[in-house]
Amino acid sequence: MSTIRIHVDISRDDLLRWYRGEARHLIARAADGRRISLPVEVLRRFVSEDGLKGWFLLTLDAAHRFVSLRKLGAPRPRRGLAA
Repeated sequence: MSTIRIHVDISRDDLLRWYRGEARHLIARAADGRRISLPVEVLRRFVSEDGLKGWFLLTLDAAHRFVSLRKLGAPRPRRGLAA
């Protein structure tokens, strides 16, 4: 299995396209620069009143099929760096 960190930032208004059935997949940018296509059904449980925002960890099987998706916490600031 492999994991990919992806970032999603979609407004509430843009999410309405999903609910109207106009979009079935989301294209997200992975931390390593890859573009990842996900079916919107796997993202619905993460939608809030503000939309869909944050970092997620996508797990794929050996055949690159979806296994799971979980939301990651907010990134922590690095310590020891001068401002």
